[in-house]
Amino acid sequence: DFTLRDKTDFMPQKGLQEKFCASECNLIFIGGAATSGKTYSMFLKYLNGLGENHIGYTGRIISVRLQDSKKGSSIFRDAVEVCGNFAGCEYNSSDYPTFTWKQWNASLQLIHANFNADNPSEWDEFRDFIKKQQASYIAIDEATEIKQFKMFNYIFSRNRDSSGMTPCMALSFNPEHNHFTTTMLKDAGYLDDNWYLRPEMDNVVRYFYMAGDTENDIIWGVTPEDVIERAGITISESDRKAGITDKDIVKSYTMITGE
Repeated sequence: DFTLRDKTDFMPQKGLQEKFCASECNLIFIGGAATSGKTYSMFLKYLNGLGENHIGYTGRIISVRLQDSKKGSSIFRDAVEVCGNFAGCEYNSSDYPTFTWKQWNASLQLIHANFNADNPSEWDEFRDFIKKQQASYIAIDEATEIKQFKMFNYIFSRNRDSSGMTPCMALSFNPEHNHFTTTMLKDAGYLDDNWYLRPEMDNVVRYFYMAGDTENDIIWGVTPEDVIERAGITISESDRKAGITDKDIVKSYTMITGE
């Protein structure tokens, strides 16, 4: 039998944490009660990808509020508890606390991104900032603090690196009626006619294609083939020979809840 070492080895709790860490979706919404372990799960999910098979693996935990990402915040304390003693991690407590694993050239950084995208100059600043945050794992805490869909969409476009990890972006939040996350949940079939989450849709996978610049332009489907047909996507023979597949164009999505 294997005995977990205190503050060194971690096992996700059954429920939200276990489902989230096991999910292979490109985009994951997570919500639930404060006791369901949403923040811990964001760090555990990152640790899933560490190792010699993913050299150069990068992650970002994004908060809108400055105080949430800095030393002394609850997110920083959670990060130290989960990541700080894992596999020889080294970390600092700068304005953007960074956790590194030198043996794999891997890093996880806590950042804040408080920009008003309706202001043209701040939108330019935001894009310049996010260009530098490219990572194959991105998690946004309290994602409803990001009010504009175009901000989410731009971050999603930077969800990649050269480590070989499947890109994953996670949004943790409590639903708000007038928010792009709720529109996405409704259009994807996760909400009932009264705008409540359908219990039977918990952790069910759907697929989507960003066909435009707003949440209303997303094309949803039950399978990748379904989305490709609805969107009228064609992959040329030359692109296929170059290695481009349906999964490079159509992304997977789920909503995971916890009580």
